[in-house]
Amino acid sequence: SPTALSEQMGWSPSYLTNLMVDQFRPSEKRCKILARLFGDDPASILSLAGFYVGDDADDETKQDFARYQSLRPEHQKLVRLYMEFLAWFISAS
Repeated sequence: SPTALSEQMGWSPSYLTNLMVDQFRPSEKRCKILARLFGDDPASILSLAGFYVGDDADDETKQDFARYQSLRPEHQKLVRLYMEFLAWFISAS
């Protein structure tokens, strides 16, 4: 369970659960720890967590990402909610 894993990692019992429901963004250090734990590429996990865009991204994507990074956390959350809604809407069409 996320609670048990959080405790095994020495973190707050609710850490992974809160992370899974998008309560906050993990630190770079914890992204790397989670990547190592699950055998994932740290660069992919860091990118998914919003720390950077891959080198192969086009200029427009890099500019969009820079704009996103400049937003306050509560506004970043709104952008993510909109993107989730848009993805759902497209898949339902």
